[in-house]
Amino acid sequence: GKIEVILGRDLSLLPPDPHHNLIPEVRNITITDNGIGFTPVNQDAFRLVDTPHKVARGGKGLGRLTWLKAFEYAEIESVFLQENESFYCSFSFLPTADGVENFSQEAVDHADSWTIVRLLNLKKEYSDHCPKRAETIARRIVEHFFHNFILGTMPAIHLSDNDLSGGTIDLWEVYRAEYHPKAEPREIHVQDQLFLIQDVMLKESAETEHSLHFCAAGRPVKSVALTGKIPHLDGKIEDESGAACRYAAYVTSAFLEKTVNGERTDFAVDHRDELRFNGGIS
Repeated sequence: GKIEVILGRDLSLLPPDPHHNLIPEVRNITITDNGIGFTPVNQDAFRLVDTPHKVARGGKGLGRLTWLKAFEYAEIESVFLQENESFYCSFSFLPTADGVENFSQEAVDHADSWTIVRLLNLKKEYSDHCPKRAETIARRIVEHFFHNFILGTMPAIHLSDNDLSGGTIDLWEVYRAEYHPKAEPREIHVQDQLFLIQDVMLKESAETEHSLHFCAAGRPVKSVALTGKIPHLDGKIEDESGAACRYAAYVTSAFLEKTVNGERTDFAVDHRDELRFNGGIS
């Protein structure tokens, strides 16, 4: 998979700056990918407010509604394959009764599938707080999808700042340079099951508290706050440079993969201090 995020800036709102110290605000964001596209199944799911279509990957069907909370509208184009034919579709996503407007679809010559989502006209209450530097935005994206990076489930993803000729930032390179764990996972055996624990020190902006994440299917399923559970881990800790950090642990195992439920929201295991039925690991 490949994802590209392209920043579009409002150059007209930039006041005269002979020293070129001011950076124009981010106004639009374009996201492209080479996924399966807006197939009829994905089109139907997009029109449902609370769809379970991607629940196995942690999707709750509400993410696209935040598009219209932060941006005035969105435009979508896509090519998808259906029964060995290629189709092109496009539509606008607006805060109207139907939401999906100006939908069109037509057959095209055989082509690879792709999707372009354009998020247009970032509202002022959000643009005022949106980072302006591409490097900062790149770090925010890495932090938001940190578990995908650490579990190796993140596709290739690049951030381009074309309006400022800022080139392209490889977010995997940002992760490896600034966030990648420096040690190998620790092995822990519980009864006859092997668990791997990856210890990570995160910049304070990445997580709000020290935490432990039990993972399956390439994503965290259950997270536990460690504050109050481990002595002297209630406040901030510092790395070797003195910067404030938070500790996070990511736990993976064949046992967790086997016991995770179909919705990827919990594990079918007994919980400590509760009446036990299954025996074995709790």
